[in-house]
Amino acid sequence: MSEGEVTDNRDGAVPQRLEEIQPDKLLKPHEYLTRALQNEFQDTFATKENRESFLKQTSYDSFSKLIDTINGYSRGLPEEQFGKDAQQGIRLMSKEAGFQLVSWEPPALEDRDILLREAFEAAKLIEDNETAATLLGLSLGAIHPYADGNKRTSRMIYSLLTHGYDRSEEDNNYYDRVGESKADQRVIDLNITSGDLYSDILSNNLSGDQTIKILETMQYEGPYIIGYGSPWFAAEPGHLQNEHDLTPDHLSDLFAMDSEVIFMLPIALNFLHERGLPIEDFLTATKSGARQLDAGKFLRNLTNDDVEQLVGIRDRVKRDALREMFKAFSTPQDEEKAYIENRVAYYRPKPVSQPDTQV
Repeated sequence: MSEGEVTDNRDGAVPQRLEEIQPDKLLKPHEYLTRALQNEFQDTFATKENRESFLKQTSYDSFSKLIDTINGYSRGLPEEQFGKDAQQGIRLMSKEAGFQLVSWEPPALEDRDILLREAFEAAKLIEDNETAATLLGLSLGAIHPYADGNKRTSRMIYSLLTHGYDRSEEDNNYYDRVGESKADQRVIDLNITSGDLYSDILSNNLSGDQTIKILETMQYEGPYIIGYGSPWFAAEPGHLQNEHDLTPDHLSDLFAMDSEVIFMLPIALNFLHERGLPIEDFLTATKSGARQLDAGKFLRNLTNDDVEQLVGIRDRVKRDALREMFKAFSTPQDEEKAYIENRVAYYRPKPVSQPDTQV
C-alpha cells in the first residue's frame, strides 16, 4: 500500500491520515526523529559502537516504545495516541459490492505483537548489524503493526541501526530523505516484494508441491488439479450471495483470500480435508481433461463458521512463513546464506537525485 492511500477498517472508523493533518502540525523527519530519541534514546545511535550494541542491550518493551514514538510523531498524532493501532486489514469500502475490499492482508491482528517480538528476538541473535536491521525493517512492513506509517517506521529503524544519527546537518538532511514518501526519492525502500524471502516462503508453502502433499493425504487419485477455477468475485451484489447469507465481514474475508490467488487452492483443500468432505464433489473438468476446484460451488456452500475456519488456515500459513523468515535470517542454513547476503545488499541505501535549487 502506498503511504498516501486511504484505508478503512472493519468497523468503519478511518484512521487519521498524514494528508489530513494540518501542515503546521507536521514535523520534518529529522525533527520527529529528534523528538523520538530524546531522554531514553538520546545518545543511543550517535556512535557506531552504541548503535551496534543497541539490540543486544535493549529489551523488547524499550524497542516497542521507540518504534511507537517514531511512528506517532511521523503521523502527527498526539502522544496519548501513540501505539500499535493497526486495523484488521488494509481494506477499502466498495459501495457496489456492499462490503470492504482488501488491497493487502497482514497477519492476524492478534498475532502481530507476538510476531514483532519474535522478529526482535531473532534480530538480537544476528551478529551483523546490517542483517539485523534488514530483518527488522522487513518484519515491520510485513507485520504491519500500525494503521499508517509502517514503511516510514521501518526505514527509520533500519537507518538508525545502519547509519546512526548524530544530529548533524548532514544527518538531518539524510533522514529527511529517508522519510520521503515519494518512492523515487527514497534512499531506502523496504517493501516486501515477490522476490523477498517472506513472499518466497509463502509461495513455496502454497506451491504445487504443497498441493500434491495435501492431495496425497486426502488419498485423492483422480486427474491432475491445475488450480482454483471459476473466479467467484464480481461487483454485483447478487453474485456475492451464497446459500447461508454470509455477513459483510465474512464476504470481505473471502475476498481477501481470493485477491491473494496463491492461497485459495491449498487453503480450500486443507479445509475440505479437515472437514472430511470429498474433494471430487467440488471439482470441474477442463478442456484438457484436468480438474479445477469449482470456486463457485465451494464458496456458495460456506457458512460464516466455515469462513472463519478458512481464515484460520490462512493466518496459520502467514504466521508460519514469517517465523521461517526470522529463522532464515537469524540462523541461516548453508544454502540460505548467499540468499540472505543478497537481500541485505539489495536493501542498502541508494542514491537519489537532488532537487534543483534556485540561487
